[in-house]
Amino acid sequence: MKKSHRTKDGLSLNNKKAHESDHLNWSRRGFLQSVGLTTSMSLLLGKLPLKAFTSSAMDYLGETERILVLIRLAGGNDGLNTVVPLFDYGRYQQLRPTVGIPTADLTELKDGLAMPHVTPDFFNLWENDLMKIVQGVGYPEQNLSHFRSTDIWSTASDAQFIEPSGWLGRLITLDDPEITVQPPEHPAAVQIGNSGNLTFNDSDNVNLSFQVSNTNQLFQIVNEGKIFPVDELPDCLHGAQIEFVRNLANQTFRYADVIRTSYENAQNSLEYTSSSLANQLAIVARLIKGGLRTSLYMVTLNGFDTHANQPNQHMNLLRALSSNVKEFFADLKSSGNDKRVLAMTTSEFGRRPQQNASNGTDHGAAAPLFVFGPEVNGADIIGQHPDMNDLDMAGNLKHGIDFRQLYRTLLTEWLCFPDSEAGDILGREFESLDLGFNCTTTRTVDPVAVISEIGMITHHLRHFTFTVDAAKAVYSKVKVYDIQGREVVRLYRGILNSGLNKFDLNTSDYNMAAGMYVFAVKAGSRLITRKFVVV
Repeated sequence: MKKSHRTKDGLSLNNKKAHESDHLNWSRRGFLQSVGLTTSMSLLLGKLPLKAFTSSAMDYLGETERILVLIRLAGGNDGLNTVVPLFDYGRYQQLRPTVGIPTADLTELKDGLAMPHVTPDFFNLWENDLMKIVQGVGYPEQNLSHFRSTDIWSTASDAQFIEPSGWLGRLITLDDPEITVQPPEHPAAVQIGNSGNLTFNDSDNVNLSFQVSNTNQLFQIVNEGKIFPVDELPDCLHGAQIEFVRNLANQTFRYADVIRTSYENAQNSLEYTSSSLANQLAIVARLIKGGLRTSLYMVTLNGFDTHANQPNQHMNLLRALSSNVKEFFADLKSSGNDKRVLAMTTSEFGRRPQQNASNGTDHGAAAPLFVFGPEVNGADIIGQHPDMNDLDMAGNLKHGIDFRQLYRTLLTEWLCFPDSEAGDILGREFESLDLGFNCTTTRTVDPVAVISEIGMITHHLRHFTFTVDAAKAVYSKVKVYDIQGREVVRLYRGILNSGLNKFDLNTSDYNMAAGMYVFAVKAGSRLITRKFVVV
């Protein structure tokens, strides 16, 4: 048998190279952030026209005042040390002789599952019916790259499919197709950190959230009304160029005033336990309490890539998460806003069940997620704990719940979008989960027919140009099916502009055999089709 050579940190040489390459990709993503221009780059590149400085009124997303806060545990949270299986503790201890948590340091929740003593605020949330645990969450063909797996979670794509738009970017676009032309008075989403994350991107790669790299930039906005300082620059041509670009960037932050006003309208009712997550959640709480009409937030807790010396580092992170979330909802409750808010953790993957040689764990697969808030209506554990005796071919835990089932539940049962629209946003149908909340009324998506008949110009026997006329800008999906109704080409997903839209299809690019096909456009509840023949 071929021996696997290992490095000092416990990674095989192949895994070591892949790990270093993956982090290099993250470094490249963070480059623009380091020069202080990430947050407005899409605007500076001309993605939004000058009409972006006009105003349109749009209330909360989906016509509901409910708010969703995503808490990203960046790096890959170790699920086995977050929710420990007492019912199979012998196997757990065998896989983790030094990284595993002793039974004396665990408190049982229910069903033979326990959590570490050092996270007392998790138990407080549990006992006050503010927390549900969803077990074994992942997706088929788990990718072990931070970069790629984060993109999969952000876009809700299948592992083998590259999707340019984020799942919440598609939701925002569906809710307001003209958002990039005529933005609302309040941002649809606020994103702190997560540079390069695709969650709020539309099909043109424009981030539809108000994004800042860190809380310091938000503090600059609320204190100064701008984000990029223009004083103390060098007195030379280079300094003048930087001043011009930063002034332009400051002008494009059209939401600076409304964010500043909302922040000043409220105060935090308590002092948060110190952490980077605390700073972010404290700001989000003030914005919500201060009247910002934003439905979606994303915050980040870094440090979960625990390849070495995991025990203390991981416990400190879980302690911060539990304390800050408890404080966040207590803060919101002081103003009566807590029942409007649901928070959910995400992480790009779990960790391997077997510890490595560096007293840590390497990239894995399935892991638990947490859903927080009064509207979960009772503490509970959803799904089955992954079987540590039934691992996949890579030696990782198998998932039992697809993460897109949670997304669908949030879309239909929290943000109140119709089932049909949730299926379009996620690319296909996924089964919902019972997380305790539901919608009493379903948001109505405008059913008005805004697209007319499809035109077709045949340039060549295997090259077609289709035209679609839209009465107004509308979020649409353009696909090609064979005569048996099977999807052959996913041609476009995004905004159809007002007027005539053209789509070129070279059937040779998709190895389409001779026969009859259907060109289909779906916009809202309207579907129009046109048959054509490939010779």
